[in-house]
Amino acid sequence: MPDKYLVLFTWGGQTYTYNGKKDQLIRVQDYKGTIYRDAAASETNLEWYKSRAQRFSDAKDNFDTRNKIDEQSNLLKNSNKTTILNYQDTGRLELVDGNNENLITKMDSRTSDFKVNLEYDDTKPSNVSDEYELNPDGSIKMNGIYAIKKEQHKNYLRNVDFGIVERARQVLKLDKDVTNVKITLANGMVLMNAKIVEKDGKKTFENDVKSAVYIPKSPQANGQVKFELDNEIIQGAHVEIQYALTITNISEKDYKDRNFYLYGYRPDNEDNIVTLRTDKIIDYLDNKVSFDVKAEGNTIGEVIQQEAQKKGLITNQGLLDDTNDIRNLLNRTQRVLMIDKNLATSLDKELRPNDTVKTGFSVSKLLSNVSKNEDSSFDNSAEIVQTVKSWGSPLITIPGNYIASNAETSDYDNDDAETVIIVPPTGLNRNYVAYIIVSISILGVFVSGIILIKKFILK
Repeated sequence: MPDKYLVLFTWGGQTYTYNGKKDQLIRVQDYKGTIYRDAAASETNLEWYKSRAQRFSDAKDNFDTRNKIDEQSNLLKNSNKTTILNYQDTGRLELVDGNNENLITKMDSRTSDFKVNLEYDDTKPSNVSDEYELNPDGSIKMNGIYAIKKEQHKNYLRNVDFGIVERARQVLKLDKDVTNVKITLANGMVLMNAKIVEKDGKKTFENDVKSAVYIPKSPQANGQVKFELDNEIIQGAHVEIQYALTITNISEKDYKDRNFYLYGYRPDNEDNIVTLRTDKIIDYLDNKVSFDVKAEGNTIGEVIQQEAQKKGLITNQGLLDDTNDIRNLLNRTQRVLMIDKNLATSLDKELRPNDTVKTGFSVSKLLSNVSKNEDSSFDNSAEIVQTVKSWGSPLITIPGNYIASNAETSDYDNDDAETVIIVPPTGLNRNYVAYIIVSISILGVFVSGIILIKKFILK
């Protein structure tokens, strides 16, 4: 029937192959309709489809639906990310306000209205001889019940296209670093105060530190801060390690703006730029160290050490992967430090792309004898496990899936600090030097005695 029409594209859940990888799933959270070009002409001309010389995308996403989709994924934690990855209509998402909703899995994208004339062109003078093919007797040629139009008067619905594109990627990067190691002897004297700073783009000790070496991180290793101490002085010494956590928004720019989303028109200001905020970080404390929650700088979170509390991070809070690997990690870790933006107030900031925030804490250890076979080493790992975004796509990372020092589970949102190592001096342990000297002295006296006996007595 001649009338106004539109084409509706409903998408989400389809699969495709990319770079040899099959069954790549299209999620409406991660993709959007391509930019709608030539908007003014298409939205005012009801015959726009007749003059589309290029294969532009001719449909626009429903922006109200987009807002609902993004509001559902504003709270980013393991349970929500898992729901999005599973991509089931019945999947439940926890919202920022604490409510729950079923996951939206479909987007509706519509063309502008267009007019189709099936029988005649009512915008031109009605002359059947001009518009229709005629029989020799002057009657209109018919194809069944339909009149046959001349070629120039036929309506062709061509080049009505629609495409999708990956949305701007949202990423938070976590860096975990040792910033200072202080060793105090039992008598209160500070033996070493090794501050680590960045010079000329490289990390090193701020000042010369004897019997110490800093080995920076690399893609293959998490780096070391290594000290050599004699066992004679290590007894009763106290080591304090300062850690820093740096969170950087390395996302691509995106805006909560209809004209930018649909047409690609960049806003005049940055008021509606998409931001990210770090809500929670889990830090896996080394079992050998002590953490004093009352110490200066340490009031940034809650220490979780009861088994029920640690399991609750999976079952109740949905912050960690519900896997045996994560359970085993929690069983091996005596204490977990939950760093919260309400306590670590520096985290409570909306980060635009390239913005950074920092927080940190310290741990300590009373040292005893160390030997070559029993080095004192201290590790620390952390992961961002809950983020809130203002709009835009979900994070490309999976929060709460990191297994400490397991490269296969590593991503932007986690990091291992440099390992702090305290060892005896390179070479022989000085505890044995005295025994060796005494042994050599006794042997020397023994040999000298034999020589004297032979020389004076046996003659």
